[in-house]
Amino acid sequence: MTVGVNVSGAEYSWMPFVGASDLDYLQKEGITLIRLPISWERMQPTLNGPLDPTYLAGLENVLTEAAARGIKVVVDLHNSGGYDANYAAQAATEWGVITQADLATSSKIGTSAVPISSFASLWSQLATQLKGHAGLAGYDIMNEPNSMPDATVWPKAAQAAVDAIRAVDMSTPIYVEGDQWATAKNWLYTNANLHITDPANKIIYEAHQYFDNGSGTYSLTYAQQGDTANTGVQDVQPFLDWLKANNYQGYLGELGVPNNDPSWIPLLNKTLSAVEAAGVSSTVWNYVYADPSGKNSWWPVADLNSIDPKMGWGAATMEAIFAHNAPTITGYSPSTTNVSQITLNGMAAVNSAVQIFDGSTQIGIVNADSTGSWSFATGALANAAHSFTATDRDAAGTVSAASAALNLTINAPPPPAPTVASFSPDSGVVGDGITNVNQLTLTGTAPAGDTVEVFDGTTQIGNATANSSGAWSFATATLSDGSHAFTGKAMDAAGNISTASAALNVTIDTVAPGAPHIISDAPASATALIVTGTAEAGSTVKLFNGTTLLGAGVADTSGSWNINTGPLSPGTQDFTATATDAAGNVSSVSNVLDPVIGPTPVVIESFGSTSLVEVGNNFYFDSNSTGAGPELKFAGAAVVAGQLGAWAPIGVEQTLTGYEVAWKVTGADQYGIWNTDSNGNYVSNTDVVSGTSAMLESFETSFHQDLNGDGVIGPPSPQTSVIESSGSTSLVEVGNNYYFYSNSTGAGPELKFAGAAVVAGQLGAWAPIGVEQTLTGYEVAWKVAGADEYGVWNTDSNGNYVSNTAVVSGTSAMLEAYEISFHQDLNGDGVIGTPPLQTSALALSASTSPVQTPAIESSGSTSLVQVDNNFYLDNTSTGSGPEIKFAGAAVVAGEFGAWTPIAVEQTATGYDVAWKIAGVDEYGVWYTDSSGNFISNTAVVSGNSSLMDSFESIFHQDLNGDGIINTPSTVIEATGNVLLTLSNVTQAATIDAGSSLELTGADSGTVKFSGVTGTLVLDNSSLFTGQILNLTGDGNPSSSDQIDLKDISFGAGTTYSYAGNASGGILTIRDAQNDVANLSLVGNYTNSTFTLSSDGHGGTIAIDPPKDGFHFASTPAVTTGSTASSVTLGGAANDAFIFHTPPGGASATPDSVALDGSGSPVESSHPTAPANDAQSYHQGIDAGHDAGLDHSGSANVANAHVAWLHDFMIH
Repeated sequence: MTVGVNVSGAEYSWMPFVGASDLDYLQKEGITLIRLPISWERMQPTLNGPLDPTYLAGLENVLTEAAARGIKVVVDLHNSGGYDANYAAQAATEWGVITQADLATSSKIGTSAVPISSFASLWSQLATQLKGHAGLAGYDIMNEPNSMPDATVWPKAAQAAVDAIRAVDMSTPIYVEGDQWATAKNWLYTNANLHITDPANKIIYEAHQYFDNGSGTYSLTYAQQGDTANTGVQDVQPFLDWLKANNYQGYLGELGVPNNDPSWIPLLNKTLSAVEAAGVSSTVWNYVYADPSGKNSWWPVADLNSIDPKMGWGAATMEAIFAHNAPTITGYSPSTTNVSQITLNGMAAVNSAVQIFDGSTQIGIVNADSTGSWSFATGALANAAHSFTATDRDAAGTVSAASAALNLTINAPPPPAPTVASFSPDSGVVGDGITNVNQLTLTGTAPAGDTVEVFDGTTQIGNATANSSGAWSFATATLSDGSHAFTGKAMDAAGNISTASAALNVTIDTVAPGAPHIISDAPASATALIVTGTAEAGSTVKLFNGTTLLGAGVADTSGSWNINTGPLSPGTQDFTATATDAAGNVSSVSNVLDPVIGPTPVVIESFGSTSLVEVGNNFYFDSNSTGAGPELKFAGAAVVAGQLGAWAPIGVEQTLTGYEVAWKVTGADQYGIWNTDSNGNYVSNTDVVSGTSAMLESFETSFHQDLNGDGVIGPPSPQTSVIESSGSTSLVEVGNNYYFYSNSTGAGPELKFAGAAVVAGQLGAWAPIGVEQTLTGYEVAWKVAGADEYGVWNTDSNGNYVSNTAVVSGTSAMLEAYEISFHQDLNGDGVIGTPPLQTSALALSASTSPVQTPAIESSGSTSLVQVDNNFYLDNTSTGSGPEIKFAGAAVVAGEFGAWTPIAVEQTATGYDVAWKIAGVDEYGVWYTDSSGNFISNTAVVSGNSSLMDSFESIFHQDLNGDGIINTPSTVIEATGNVLLTLSNVTQAATIDAGSSLELTGADSGTVKFSGVTGTLVLDNSSLFTGQILNLTGDGNPSSSDQIDLKDISFGAGTTYSYAGNASGGILTIRDAQNDVANLSLVGNYTNSTFTLSSDGHGGTIAIDPPKDGFHFASTPAVTTGSTASSVTLGGAANDAFIFHTPPGGASATPDSVALDGSGSPVESSHPTAPANDAQSYHQGIDAGHDAGLDHSGSANVANAHVAWLHDFMIH
């Protein structure tokens, strides 16, 4: 325990706190604990008032300076249990020295003048300021309380102070002195029941003891006092006994002897030893430091047991203190006990020699430095409990008491297990753990410096030391043959032993095996043998032919072995063998075997992984990598050449289950395949086939051989033939199948029927002759080879058959019409489509089959159609109409030289027919009756004639090719189906009810719907920049105006949006390919919800179904300029045209009629065209075409289900 010193002075009014030089002295002398008396009155000049900042700062400075020197401070409120309100007046006259006379004026704690709460309040303030200070050892709450109002006051006051301190500081120890001057000798009489409660459990009970009458005045000498060396021990024993009985901590705060007799020193020493033995620290009274005021000139006389080394007083006492001030062990590093070496740290007298003990054994000595600090690194410590203490020895050789013990239990982990990694020499197979050497060198690893204990099984056979790299080696003594398990354990310097390493298992075998025995040989291939014998189980047998090593094998558990010799030279062989065991011991030589190898083998073929070899009259399957393999056998016997007549093996290849052998009849186109097991025994065979057999050609791939000699291994590549490549699609035959290849990409689907590819010849004589892609798939033309029979299939986009037409002849109008879409002369008449007539007026005979070609033009309500060499005026809705006739006969193409009809339109009384000379700017118009008979004609005019301009609006056509119909100011009226193929239309247009207007190019004109079922068709909607008026609808396509956008694809990604106001806006329609149509609508469509649908040809139809309850506001009619002439297009009954009659009436030829210039108007009535014209068999042609029949049109459509293509499909 610690012996310190009181440093008194600051409790008096004139004395400053102890300074740095005195603290330096105390540090040099090894003092680590001081008790520092302070004045309540100086700290708190007014009871219950604030603390004095100057006095508080002085105290805090002492704590800081002491901490810097390793000294702890017990702050002692040195007021004997009271507070003197007159302290300031007394300090002025008596320098603040409190004498017995002054005590009468002091007020004790517990009186009305100094209530217990005031005492507690002081400590609350002081603890708040000092808590946590590095130099603070504890709070001594009151020095020597005495003369209290009654015996209960001091325990209550002490408890109140403790409670107040703990409210702000739970860490710092609290020193509680006993009542009645805290005398240790009288403790059991005055303080036996002093028990203070502390939630932090850090109460230290403090007693004082002087060895005269207890006052410390020492008025008598040692001899007069009658003291002995045991007096001090006897005086403090009651206090020590009470501490022990209550298991309390204690502290002897004041004790001392005077300097007037050296006999006091043994008493003091013995007392200090007893106190230290009881674990109680103490502080001797009193160290005197210099008084800068000079007022303490009486001090050494008044206080004989004060210590002032500078004045020579009390030197013996100071030496006694220092002699008992044992060094301290303040800590250790690292801060863990799971290591085997630690470093102890502590304090001792400056420059003293510190002796370190572990229990009673000195383990080292170290010198304290100039600050008293020391540290000591232990050696390796065993895993056990250790009690470290220290003493110091000064220059005179005086040894201090031992320090308090530092008790530690070292539990350092044992070192890691070492490794026993390898041994040498390792004979035989390296790494197999077997050797034929019986003295080994073991090597391994362990922590550097550790001792490795080496074991063979459970027997330690020696030690090794790991070097600085952790490597160790150990040479064994001679070891017996047999198994050995070498392990190691590592022992560190502290004696900690690791677990055992993994065992290194070694078998020592120094005995050679017996000689092997060669028993027999058997053919392995044409030139190789399999030699068998016996040897020591597990040994490696080496087979020699003379001195040449042929191969090696391992004897199995029964000792049997066999070795393939590999190819041998013909003649007598000389086989011997040796056996080598796992340890590398080699036997003596075996017996001799001398078989004879026959004639030179012939390699029939060596393709793939296996060779077919003939040796003599037998056949072998030799591996190309090993040169060995089985013999070909049938019914258990070797197959002999010629055994199967002309059949001879020509190829062999190994399979998963054996071998496949190809055979051929010599000189004949006959082949077959055998399957054998892995030993070459026949198992099964294929049928006999020819060299062109698909089966044989498929076998060529696995044989890696051209078995049939056609120059190709496997089936020959299929022949590719392009049947036709007209149009956008080619019909290609690849092998026996047909493909539809795009001419741009070179790819396309295969022709299939009922899900399977169509094979050439599958449908008998029917063969495909042409193909072309359609919107929904493909159309395929078929023909019967050598016959005038044709038909057309329709397939889906993947080439799957969907439907077919009827079977027709090559002159069928249907077939010739298909020639246009196929871009191909299917019937071989030299013309694609209907061939032209060779005469100027050729009448059709009853046996001729006219062919309808695509319409010459179909704008308006009437189409001009050429059938063979004749012309028909077909109604666009019914598809029928009269034939053009002149002088009662049908007009024939070329009849009028270069004149050709280019347009037709029905009138009230018949038809207007426009003519043109091909390649010349000359035009004319015929007027016919309702049966197509010529009545009259206009004059011949140029294309820019006003007459032609006026006719353009009737024909709904730009006849003269000037880019407009009629004049720029003309309003185009669409009645029927009008197709405008102009590149740029600027004119306004109206669409009558039930009519359609199709624009193929750009259009900036206004389009107005004049009836509810009109249709506007835009081929290139992005080029339409005009406005659309009167678009109405109810959501039903059959009763709504429609806009057909042919370039906007309809699908899941097709959307629309509308932006506008009551006057109009923009309808935007966008498809998944980001094609966009922006349509300007005039009128209020803000409440419209437009409906989009497919037009059946890939485009998008938009109709306008307004929301329920909404009615469009009327839209003002679009007007043109005042000079515009209104022209109505079409053939409605209310149309009114003004024509000029030609001179001389209506009977005139086309090239002789001139226009009359009189301008007299003639109104012509236009009766509706007849529904059926008896002279027009053209309708019959159409009817026949639609039904898929011939031209007669007489067959019942219900009976049109004609079977063809050999019943493979039904129409």
